[in-house]
Amino acid sequence: MKRMVSVLAFLLLANASYAEAIKSNGTGVGNWSSPAAWAGGVVPGNGDTVTIVSPDVVTFDVDQSGFANGIGLTVNPGAELECSTSPGVYCLKCNATLTLSGTLQAGLSASEPLPASVTLGIDLNGSYTINCGSSSHVALYCTEPTHKIMALTTAANAGATVLNVDTDVTGDIWTPGNEINIDDVTGSLPDSEGRTVAVGGITPSTITLASGLTSAKGVGAKVVLVTRNIRIINGKSYAITSPVRSYVAAEIRTANGINGASGCTIGGTLSRCTNGSNGGSGVVHCGSISGCTYGLVCCTGSTNRGTISGCNYGFYSGSGNATSGMVSGCYYGIYHAAGMAVGGVVSGCSSGVYCGGGLRLVGATFTGNAYDLRCVTSAEIGSTTLGSAIENYQYNTAAVPASSYVSSVDHDQVPGAFKAWTRGGVVVSDANTVPAGYGTSFKHVCESAEMQCHRQAETTVEPGQTLQVMGKIRIADDHSAWAPRLEIIDLDADPLVDAKNTALASDAIPQPDGSLRDWQDVTVSFTNTGRLGKKVCIRCSAKRASGNVYEAWGTSVSP
Repeated sequence: MKRMVSVLAFLLLANASYAEAIKSNGTGVGNWSSPAAWAGGVVPGNGDTVTIVSPDVVTFDVDQSGFANGIGLTVNPGAELECSTSPGVYCLKCNATLTLSGTLQAGLSASEPLPASVTLGIDLNGSYTINCGSSSHVALYCTEPTHKIMALTTAANAGATVLNVDTDVTGDIWTPGNEINIDDVTGSLPDSEGRTVAVGGITPSTITLASGLTSAKGVGAKVVLVTRNIRIINGKSYAITSPVRSYVAAEIRTANGINGASGCTIGGTLSRCTNGSNGGSGVVHCGSISGCTYGLVCCTGSTNRGTISGCNYGFYSGSGNATSGMVSGCYYGIYHAAGMAVGGVVSGCSSGVYCGGGLRLVGATFTGNAYDLRCVTSAEIGSTTLGSAIENYQYNTAAVPASSYVSSVDHDQVPGAFKAWTRGGVVVSDANTVPAGYGTSFKHVCESAEMQCHRQAETTVEPGQTLQVMGKIRIADDHSAWAPRLEIIDLDADPLVDAKNTALASDAIPQPDGSLRDWQDVTVSFTNTGRLGKKVCIRCSAKRASGNVYEAWGTSVSP
């Protein structure tokens, strides 16, 4: 037994003795496979620690997938590791974090990507990452398909292997053996399954899977091509950490995707990660995020121009973000967003937008969601279709504050249509009950005796100016408990935010008991005597458990 232990120890020491610290030759360019590229004339092998020094550009042209452990790699400032463009399959296998202070390059640009005849794999082989220093640059340009995503034209039962799809990809880079995700848009969400395309499995109208679906998928379920010819795989942490002003278009299939990106563009696919892109700033996402727990997480000033599907959370938290692409089949499409601009499509989610304030929805389409909006505190919506059965859920509950106001202009993309949601009810434009001199009135559908149902518009009164608002209000019920009124409100001292505040000007209807069914005049004015512009809102409100109130107003400013 002691003899065996001694032999094993000897073998381990012998193996360790072959691990070397290898540097590039420091004289310029060379292929990784060439001994001349290395200072000692020896091509790096399994277990070696490799450094590429400035000003060297080393062309990676080997397959290390057979290495037992992999290598350690550092790319120094001013140095570059680039992938060969000669047809072949290349694999860089790591046994430690790849320290990148120089450039990692594959392909030249989005229009000149790594040729489809080349496959580069970066196998992180454990809890390792590509750690980017301040002088680093990642430039990974995979070949992208013409059609990155398609949809089911018919429902697919559990066990189904043939999927009927809406896009012909026979001339695209979709091929048998590719990995795809099928992300549902109905039922219990998220529901994302990864499958392999079967041999002969692509026709103009179908995709055949190598194995059947675990659960049924509805019409419109998204089929996402995951496979790319640049792959970052087998990492238990983030694939890439802290890239700056970089372009990352690759298939990323690691425990987590990209962490702390700044000023980067992300293409390719982030598939089945816990966090897709976390903590990014100024990131533009133009690829596919599919089957992740969190898609874009705690990002700021970032934009989605691609597709996020089959995730628990499409966008999670963050501020100042935007989406003009697609968010589909997520439990929460957009969760706890602040100051976010939403365009594009949000579809097939449990909640399209869940919580958030200061939102701008312009030219967007919401469809097939259980709730388009839910618990949203404030939003300005323009020319947007809220096409789901429930447009705005819990708008009239304690889930939102008394000051909550969500308004939609050109509602459902109908010119001139208006709708607003408040704690006290809903306001809609009305062309039937209109006072003389106006083309439209606004009907307040009251739902609470405790909370105001109101319409409001913000404006700024400059120093020395007087804002005058002249309105008309019509009631059909007894509103003696709280007379409908027209007000000018200081946005910094809103009574709906703090009941101790009072309006700058307020005028209630003179006969609130319901005895007068005609229009009643209300007028308010405010003069700004200060030295700075005053931001105010004009607000017309009613408060009643039920009943309709109609109103309209006009404004003038002098001098």
